[in-house]
Amino acid sequence: MMSRCPLAVLGFSVFAALTVAAGAGPRAALALAAACGGMGAAWCIGFAVWRRKRASAPGRMGRALAKAPFFAMVFMAMAFAFCSYHWAWNAKAAPAQELDGLECQVRLLILDYPDERYGRYYYRAQTKAVDGDTTRQVELLLSAAEPILCRPYSMVECPVRFYRFSQDGLYSTQNRRWASGAMIGASLAGSAKSWPAESWPVDRLLAEFRRSAGRSLSRLLPGDCAGLLRTVLLGQRWGLSSGVYGDFSRIGCSHMLAVSGLHMGALTAFFSLLVARLPLRRIPGNLLKGAALILYMCLTGFPVSAVRSGLMYLVYLLADSLGRPTYGVNSLGAAVLAVCLSNPFSGGDLGFALSAMSTLGILTVQKGIYRGLIGPCRRFPLAKRLLGPAAQAASVTFAATLFTLPIQIGVFGGLPLLAPLANLLLLPLIALLLYSSVILMALAPFPVTAPLVQPLVFFCGWLTRGILWIAHQLARIPGGFLTLRDSPWVWVLPLSAAVTFYGWRRGRDRLVKAKALALALCFILCTGIIQLAYWQGVATVLIGGSPENPCVLVVKEGRAAALSLGGYNSSFAGNLLSAHNAVFLESVLLPVQSPQARAMAVELLTSRSPSVLVLPAGAYAGKDLTKPRVPVVWLEEDSPYEALPGVWVQLGQEGKCLRAWVNGRRLLVELDRCQPERGDFLVTGSADSQMSAALRILLDQEETCAAFQEASPGYYLLADENTAACLRIFPDGSFREEPSS
Repeated sequence: MMSRCPLAVLGFSVFAALTVAAGAGPRAALALAAACGGMGAAWCIGFAVWRRKRASAPGRMGRALAKAPFFAMVFMAMAFAFCSYHWAWNAKAAPAQELDGLECQVRLLILDYPDERYGRYYYRAQTKAVDGDTTRQVELLLSAAEPILCRPYSMVECPVRFYRFSQDGLYSTQNRRWASGAMIGASLAGSAKSWPAESWPVDRLLAEFRRSAGRSLSRLLPGDCAGLLRTVLLGQRWGLSSGVYGDFSRIGCSHMLAVSGLHMGALTAFFSLLVARLPLRRIPGNLLKGAALILYMCLTGFPVSAVRSGLMYLVYLLADSLGRPTYGVNSLGAAVLAVCLSNPFSGGDLGFALSAMSTLGILTVQKGIYRGLIGPCRRFPLAKRLLGPAAQAASVTFAATLFTLPIQIGVFGGLPLLAPLANLLLLPLIALLLYSSVILMALAPFPVTAPLVQPLVFFCGWLTRGILWIAHQLARIPGGFLTLRDSPWVWVLPLSAAVTFYGWRRGRDRLVKAKALALALCFILCTGIIQLAYWQGVATVLIGGSPENPCVLVVKEGRAAALSLGGYNSSFAGNLLSAHNAVFLESVLLPVQSPQARAMAVELLTSRSPSVLVLPAGAYAGKDLTKPRVPVVWLEEDSPYEALPGVWVQLGQEGKCLRAWVNGRRLLVELDRCQPERGDFLVTGSADSQMSAALRILLDQEETCAAFQEASPGYYLLADENTAACLRIFPDGSFREEPSS
């Protein structure tokens, strides 16, 4: 392996070290660097001793010591990766963390146009002066409720409040932001004054180029059609509504909305097809294809997944130009190594991890899976030709899923069961959309090509509508996401996989392989039955949203009820229900009719088709909330109704308070300033609420100081609008709190 793919071994060794460093922290990284350095030195010493006394070394020991240079190189590379992470933390992250909680006047250099997410605008920026101090220059992510009148590389002076990103695991918000270059967050605390840049650097030209390309596509198509086109081609995901992104996430196709190996591979094949029609030799043709790939990476803004896949194909083109044998795994390892060396924080980037591991799976086991799927059709040529494309798409999906399975279970807590079917249906359409949009973007700026542009616009419009319709219909299928958050699955799934792998590797005949597969399925089936029996009658209360618009959901035995809706992301409630195996949505109560709450209710009514919509007496339903086959019921003050078996809900204090009784426990949700009242659980957005409970869940944003939790025991803080608290209330009234998800 080392002789054929040395870059793959080095690349994934460095990547593994950076991943461990991102999860363990800078202090542990320094200790691990010393340990790996010592192991590398030990292998070097062992190899030197073996070389001097080769004749006396035993056979097995001698073979092990003969590979000492390989192990020494791996451990030294990992030691270097740990050291680079520690150095990057000291040089970039640590100085930025000292600004946490500081509110002051700053002068910023805006680096790019903003991303619009959840009703806020996020700018990549670099500090030039912090409260008059010009020595503190860090990169940050500036959030603002309103857009700032500026362009890339403009100077902005404004008051801000610095805050740290949340740290909740390996792929936390902090690690993802550090991987993208932002070391700390800042929220705008007043008015901003801007003035234009004095020069036009290359980065500003690229930012203007990306924006003009995206706006030209938006002028050709309406709404989500333009958003999907910009997302697939340019990676500008903020142009896509949260409902559409939620549909793709629920069916396991969110990777199609990020510029990664799928896009780079499709475009490489497209450019190769065009170059093959030109009278060029191999080296000029490879140079032209490499230039096209680099131009496309400039157009997408160099996201990590695109850089990884782009470097992989550039290495492949370089080896082909030099007449060297090319190994896909070696090219992948070289790309991973280049990304890791240029960015020591890349180990905490979830997108990069999924992209690298899925590509590794496709390169290593996809052909074997394809042969296994198409094997029964070998004697039937016609069936092989007809089923070949479907087997190819399915093998790619299974190979990518197999290698990303540990990450998906650990991060997302489950698996989208519809991913194979969704990929089979959508992958060809996404590739076709990518090809046509590239031609469209190349022809759109020129008036001479207008007769060719209009048919392309018509074709892309209907193609995007078809993709959105298929994704939406698949996302509406109940039970499409299997949650594996509970602890037994953590060891049952690896055990089942190990049994299957051992049987298929060691088995001489089909009977042994069948027994291994049957034993693995038996493990999974028994665990599922035990889990169903254990969670019988248990109610799961999911709490999130924003302080002004709390989102409270109850899930019990596969059935769910929405007691209150709100938050910046309209798909938030739907994603929570999918993540907790809610198959049927019985009722939706909308006590507060803010724009965010109505948008979330419309998304649930469209995607989930609840049995009933409950509104306070006298509330306005409107056309957006009036859906066929979803009756509307008006709830009177202090009149309870049964949302789920064992779950009763009541509105009180003139609609300012929501009371719910869940398995005998009283849950209070403060929708507005309420009079004193006592319950078992309290959900509130105010730290000085007059209501009281044994467990109080405070919905707040990043401006909340972390010291508040220490000063006020009994509060469970939710500092991010995309996280949720989880309460398990058992039939006997006992309850258990779980970490935010």
